Amino acid sequence: MSGLNAVYYGAGAAVIGGGTNNNHILTIVLAGDCVINNMFKGGAIVLENTEYLNLKTSGSEQTLTITVRPDGGGSVYKGLQAQGYCSDSHDVANLAAPGFTVSLTSETDNGDGTTTYVYTVQ
Repeated sequence: MSGLNAVYYGAGAAVIGGGTNNNHILTIVLAGDCVINNMFKGGAIVLENTEYLNLKTSGSEQTLTITVRPDGGGSVYKGLQAQGYCSDSHDVANLAAPGFTVSLTSETDNGDGTTTYVYTVQ
């Protein structure tokens, strides 16, 4: 993805997994800074608990900025849900594709019920 600036107003996540087998991997390659705003849900990219999310870049450091509205049930995905990174663990190292690093560099309460998370991928 390069220069993505997406706003999603649907009732679910902007990207939803649905694999029926274990160990599926969604790899997102950032070739430029990207933004996903999901105005009504706590997750912008939500995969099944058997699916992995790998983030990497095409070379230089890039960011993935996600703005979401955490639900009232206490479930906070920090915008992303995948095997190894969901409500039971927020170890961002689990989001890195082999040879890359991912860090949660910013977490901001926007004061309007939404929260913005900035993930930096190197």
